Amino acid sequence: MGYVASALGFTALGAYLGRDLSNATGLVLLISVFAVIFGLNIAAAGGREQLAIGLLFALGLLLGLAVAPIIADYARADPAASGRQPVQPRLSSPPPAHMATPRAQTSVPGREHCRGRCSP
Repeated sequence: MGYVASALGFTALGAYLGRDLSNATGLVLLISVFAVIFGLNIAAAGGREQLAIGLLFALGLLLGLAVAPIIADYARADPAASGRQPVQPRLSSPPPAHMATPRAQTSVPGREHCRGRCSP
């Protein structure tokens, strides 16, 4: 599990380092991720543990670099989603009086038979 945690750390590092990359570069890096996955599979099947660990860390870094432009686009589109700006609470008005409680629904003209089971 330590290797997986380290690979996730490399993914976060890649996402930080690649935040200024273009979308086309991200696509090229995503294609290279598949090559690293195939290499990782071959290295693990061949018993080359050190190579497999290195490729696992490279995979994490490349994944982070590949998704970094997408994350940066989202952060630029809505800065409040990234936690950089405080989110203002959305104040809404209270519901109409006839929808406030089930008891209030029985006072709607023509719905006396409902006893709170009818929709408004």
